[in-house]
Amino acid sequence: MKYNKNIIDKIKLQIKSQINEYKYSQEIIKEMYEKYKTNNRLKDTGSILEIKDNKIIIEYMCTKEVNRTKSIINLISKSIEYINKKKMNFPNTKLFLFVSDVYVYWDQELPLFVIAKPKNKKGILIPDNTFESHLERCVF
Repeated sequence: MKYNKNIIDKIKLQIKSQINEYKYSQEIIKEMYEKYKTNNRLKDTGSILEIKDNKIIIEYMCTKEVNRTKSIINLISKSIEYINKKKMNFPNTKLFLFVSDVYVYWDQELPLFVIAKPKNKKGILIPDNTFESHLERCVF
């Protein structure tokens, strides 16, 4: 499949700009862990993943959006496999996911990976489960 370089460049620019909207520190990470313990919406639809040495470790799995979250984890896993085939390593990182069609309006200063957000609001967009689940229903 051939990709349009202009589209790829726009996607890369969008990803970088969304990530760069946030400050990162140990205090922010501690605050995020605390929010996942105390905020019911994050408990229900949030998950915490660690990627270490090209392996996904699930630190916390949401209580309600389990199937959607598993689809996103599968996409991340496929991304890691793709990068490994290119003889590259996926960076060690933590991903704080919020898997809901609702925007995280109450914590805009936290760098959460979201599947929905208004164009003029903060959030780091991540592909949602439709990339996986809709293919199962398609007939080619």
